[in-house]
Parts: sequence; structure tokens; C-alpha cells
Amino acid sequence: MNNPLDIIKLTKEEEFLHWKAHIKIFAEDENSTDILYGRINLSNAVELINRNNQYSEETQMKIDQTTPSNEDTINAENIYKKGNRRLFNILIKSISTDIYNRIDIDSETSNASALFQDICKLFEPKEDIAALYTDFINRTFAYGEDAKSFYRDLKKLFIKLQKEGIITDEKLLKYRALQALPTDLKTMKRQYFDNSDDLSYDDLINKIVEDYNKQIKLEPPNNSKLVNQVTQLNHNNGTTPEHEPNQITKLLNRIDTKSCSYCLNNN
Repeated sequence: MNNPLDIIKLTKEEEFLHWKAHIKIFAEDENSTDILYGRINLSNAVELINRNNQYSEETQMKIDQTTPSNEDTINAENIYKKGNRRLFNILIKSISTDIYNRIDIDSETSNASALFQDICKLFEPKEDIAALYTDFINRTFAYGEDAKSFYRDLKKLFIKLQKEGIITDEKLLKYRALQALPTDLKTMKRQYFDNSDDLSYDDLINKIVEDYNKQIKLEPPNNSKLVNQVTQLNHNNGTTPEHEPNQITKLLNRIDTKSCSYCLNNN
């Protein structure tokens, strides 16, 4: 185990990249890394920590197919709390008093991921929000592409925009996920849409990825299918979120219409 006394002290901007790399070393394992980057939190600890732990394929299948016991939940939450507290303390010890005073430290919740992100925001260049928004609206998925990676990246874009207050409703994320489906999966689109209200984004994507991977095995992509044929939003007029504040509202109103004629009939 790494000794916290060996952690590099972050005092100025020039040290940031070295410090960030060093913090990752102190995360030590997959669970701690996921806690640091906010992928594991108290609400999903039992699911993700069990998944990250090393089990046989047969045991893991049983875990995935059964409801976690109260004991499993408590154990996973304790692992999360212990890892979160350790990382939080390391982060606090790794920053100078000046940096500490520039960050709103929430000692009550002691959220290591939130603290890590706040420190990074001080030194990392700010992203072009308008460009992120355009990427999110126009991103397309080609038949033959890795579906899991595509939808993971789509969610990352959504989270960034959500943190900036540009978009907040997960319905838009699910709408984009459905809209981005290749035309080769058109026959499945209505089924996905009809069930989307009852599923979280992650559950919806798991279903899409499962069906997509089955179809890829039956109908391997050829060169012509690698050209994406999905319908995109008409967002090529050069507008940005600042100039088009009603765009999201219009989209969400469209999503609330169960028939969603644009999504289902025009693809």
C-alpha cells in the first residue's frame, strides 16, 4: 500500500499534471479509481464493486442475475466508504493551504470525487461548451462500431453538459441514444422507445448493446455499412446553446409524445 507521506504536494499550476498522475497511483485498484472519478458512489456501490471484484465466470453470472442481499449491500457500501475516506484524506494532504482555501471543501460529506474534480477545475483548461453541445446533438453511431464505447462516450458528454446546466433531463440522453441507432436496427427502435420511460439510461443501453452484439454476429458489417445512415438533428445552422435556449425544451416536448413520429417514422 502506498504511504500517504510520499504523496506529492500540489502548490502551483506547473505541478498539476505530475500531481494528477501521482494521485492515480494512490488510487491503487479499480474500485478506488472508480470512486475517485465518480463512477462508483454510495447508490451503485453494491453493483459495481461486486462487478469489479475477481469472481469466477459462474459466480459473476449468479451475482448479475440475483438481487443483492442485505449483507452484500452493507459490505459494498463499507468498501466504498472506506475507499472514499482514504482518498479524501490523501487529497486534502496533497494540496497547499492556498489551494485548499480556493476550493469549497465539504468536510461533512467528504466526497473524494467531488474534491478531486474541484482541484482539477482550478488547473485544467475549460472546455468549449458550445462545441460539446454540438458534438452531443450530432454524434452518430455507425453499424460495426463498438456500441458500448459509443454510448459510454455519449453519456460522458451529457454529464459534462449537465454540470454546466445546459441540459439536465435524462430523457434527452435517452432520446439521443435512440436517435443515434443505425438504420440496421430500425426494427428494434420502436420496442426500445416504448420501454424507454421505464428504464434508466444504463439499463436501456445494456439492452441495446446486447441486441446489437447479437445482430453483429449474425450480420457482420461490411464496408457499405460502415457509412453511418442514422438521422441527425437539423443542427447545422451555426447556433449554440446560448443562441437557441428553446432547443432542449422542444426536444423534450417531442420525447414526451409517445408516438415520437420524428424518432420512429423518419429513420
